[in-house]
Amino acid sequence: MFVHFDYSPLRHAESRLMPLLNMNVLSVDSNDLVPGLIKQILRVANNQPPYWKKRITVLLDAILEELCATSDSASREKEHPLPIQIAEAIAYMEEHLAEPLTIEAIARKSGWSHEHFTRMFVASIGISPKRALLERRLLR
Repeated sequence: MFVHFDYSPLRHAESRLMPLLNMNVLSVDSNDLVPGLIKQILRVANNQPPYWKKRITVLLDAILEELCATSDSASREKEHPLPIQIAEAIAYMEEHLAEPLTIEAIARKSGWSHEHFTRMFVASIGISPKRALLERRLLR
């Protein structure tokens, strides 16, 4: 979905919003909150209850804060990319979600021991490989 808003704090370039001005497209794949907030804005705009413009402004502020946080983390990810073994393991998980997969097999594919792979995965991603695999299966 493509959404365009004309929002005065963006026109006056508040420093906290500067990361957003340097980007043409922002992906919200990893942020489930933003699409929900946009849907709520559309509902409020459609129904126009009392104080609807104020509510939309507050919701838009929340979206901008979330997008700023997302763009900050995206910048950090570019500065500190994932180890190639972890990136390849994630891609392998994505390609084989429908198949019976074990973390041991994914670790072997990476060339690391199960223990080292799990430690590196948690350090890089923030969750265990088992949890990441489960979440990906639930989201598909």
